[in-house]
Amino acid sequence: MAAQSPHLGADYDLPRADLAFRDGVPFAAAFDDGYYNADDGLAESRHVFLDGNGLSARMRESRHLTIAETGFGTGLNLLAVMAEMNRHPELRLDYISFEGFPLTAEQMEQAHASFTAVAAEAAALRAALPPRWPGYHLVQLCGGRLTLHLHYGEIGDMLPSLDFRADCWFLDGFAPARNPSMWTAENMFHVGRLTRPGGSLASFTAAGDVRRSLEVAGFAVERVPGYGRKRQMIRGRRSGDRDDQPMPPSRIAVIGGGIAGAAAAAGLRRRGAEVVLLEAGTGIGEGASGNRMALQSPRLTVDHNAMSRLSAACLSFAARLSDLSGATMAKGVLALDAPERMAARHHVFRGQAWPVDLLRAAGPEDLPASVNESDSAIVYPFGRVIRPDMLLPYLMGDTQLVLGFEVASIDAGEDGLLIATKDGRQRQADA
Repeated sequence: MAAQSPHLGADYDLPRADLAFRDGVPFAAAFDDGYYNADDGLAESRHVFLDGNGLSARMRESRHLTIAETGFGTGLNLLAVMAEMNRHPELRLDYISFEGFPLTAEQMEQAHASFTAVAAEAAALRAALPPRWPGYHLVQLCGGRLTLHLHYGEIGDMLPSLDFRADCWFLDGFAPARNPSMWTAENMFHVGRLTRPGGSLASFTAAGDVRRSLEVAGFAVERVPGYGRKRQMIRGRRSGDRDDQPMPPSRIAVIGGGIAGAAAAAGLRRRGAEVVLLEAGTGIGEGASGNRMALQSPRLTVDHNAMSRLSAACLSFAARLSDLSGATMAKGVLALDAPERMAARHHVFRGQAWPVDLLRAAGPEDLPASVNESDSAIVYPFGRVIRPDMLLPYLMGDTQLVLGFEVASIDAGEDGLLIATKDGRQRQADA
């Protein structure tokens, strides 16, 4: 298998961001362009993106917003949004961003140093940063009120497969002349496709090709004064009346008090739902989730297909969650080259380029005394050994829990769903 694999030598890693700092401002060598305005990057973010989308008023009037962004960069636009959210404690926000050259936490720290007004937000972002693996990463900020959806990789490869509706866009790649692959007509088409009718956009650039592509994508675009020495920027509005989304179900019942049920309840609570967890037993974690220890490990494939990428995304989130909850007992999982089919797969893995904190070849220092030094293995550094009895209460939080509730029927009624046990006890829920 190994010798015939078409995936020998495949590269599943991301390019490194080659940064140089000029008077404290980070410049990308690959694009010969700065990440933000040298005079005041934070003020530029607020003028171009927050004011350009009228965000302060929209945050005041909304319970939920979805912001999408091309070019995460140093995260400065997000920091400006986080600071503004402090004035709107009832607001929940989804922030979707794309980045082809993710910065490390150390690079970000240097870039954030001069922005003391958002120092707390910057520290929280750096502490929550996911690993630099290609694909999707979920990050919780602002006490769970802000969900950051980070997509690492080439934006043109990712946009066509996504399905969301943005209330507004921050179009913030490097200058179109220096980063043309970000600003293609196809990408701008998908920006339009993924925007609600009545949704908005703003960008520092007023380039004619960009304006025309956005107009074809359904936006009415206007040029307005830019920030500082930048004479013009653009803002736009998607055609059509705003489509007010139906209210999502607010009362949700989750059946089962193991890790899966508790994780679902945690995600729903984060989105503002009223959750009740129904458990047939006398306590949470009475099934397999009651084991004394559990292993978090990815199921990667040599072609890194959709299942493999999902597994990596889940490991990225799960490992960070276990560390945050204090449930992690040990870091790093060793996978031996046994049985034979596993050895063949590992042989291919070792000839490929993976992020070293996702997958790497094991060295003698990784092998315990019980394993022969002649044996081969690979290491998953983000793998974890965890204690479910510590993770479960963290996930449960203040979720309402009903024990001894063995569901016998679920019926639709005038007031939503009626969930009943054999002895006649009932609970109502929307979903």
